[in-house]
Amino acid sequence: MSRLSADDTVLSAADIVRLRAAGLTCYRDLLRLSDAQLATAAQTTQDRAREIQNDIAQRIAPCALSAAQMLSELRASLQVLSTGCSCIDELLGGGLLTGQVTEIVGSSATGKTQLCFSAAANVLATSESAQVVFIDSGSSTCIARVQEILRAQHPSVGEECLGRLRMLRVFDADALGDVLQQLAQASWPSPAGCVRLLVIDSVASILAPAVGGQHTQGHALLASIAIQLKQLAQQLNIAVLMTNYLVSADRTVPRPALGVMWASVPHTRVLLASATQNQTQELPPSAGATASAVACDERSRLAILVKSSVAACGRAARFYLGEAGVQNSL
Repeated sequence: MSRLSADDTVLSAADIVRLRAAGLTCYRDLLRLSDAQLATAAQTTQDRAREIQNDIAQRIAPCALSAAQMLSELRASLQVLSTGCSCIDELLGGGLLTGQVTEIVGSSATGKTQLCFSAAANVLATSESAQVVFIDSGSSTCIARVQEILRAQHPSVGEECLGRLRMLRVFDADALGDVLQQLAQASWPSPAGCVRLLVIDSVASILAPAVGGQHTQGHALLASIAIQLKQLAQQLNIAVLMTNYLVSADRTVPRPALGVMWASVPHTRVLLASATQNQTQELPPSAGATASAVACDERSRLAILVKSSVAACGRAARFYLGEAGVQNSL
């Protein structure tokens, strides 16, 4: 236990001298005394003795919180960002949570990037200061598509909000690490607003080349990026939304790229698939039955919640892709 210090903000230098003279040399000694005994040793009043003990107990032995209190504090610190599609928001337990990492996985043309565009457009349209950082690993026309979704879903919102959309083209893990470091240090983007959503499309395209084969350095880099993402989400209280593709080997069930090591990174993982028989067969067994019940026609897409820290997994929702981005219906 820490020894009594003259630098203490509660105990004065004179208090320290008197307490040491009484044989009391550490904070634990003070907590073992009654308020009357401490008042005698410090030559002060019992009220001040109780104040000293309460302050010490608060700092070195904080009161335990119940699970309900911890959950209440967590909910108070988090914000929920809508994806722009109410059925997917409901599937996620309200929307994208700040302080957490959400991963959208699926085959090509299942709507992963369109969901990111819709979420970005909605955050820009519903806040006057929120910034969105969009990291693109391909050649998608991000700004033009977000602009189109804004016009369709939020016609009354001026396009000046696009000034709060920051788009970066990143093609390798080192560059991604540099961008995340800049964000953590609040050196980018401009201080005109605060970043509320970070989108990475697609994280596997950036990181997979670095972890191919058995290179130890690549796996260490992957672990480093994972830590940066989680710390960034929690410390800056932003929502991280990233996409990942499916891979398979020897006709096995397709699984998210980057392997088991990456599986622990997202707090929430949503699987997207086309609502057709050949796509449904690619889903994990736990989601296959749900998907079959929801699938209706070739125009629709499926979102299946396969991992979540706040909502029941295994549920599915149907959505459509259109001019307005991700929609509940056409």
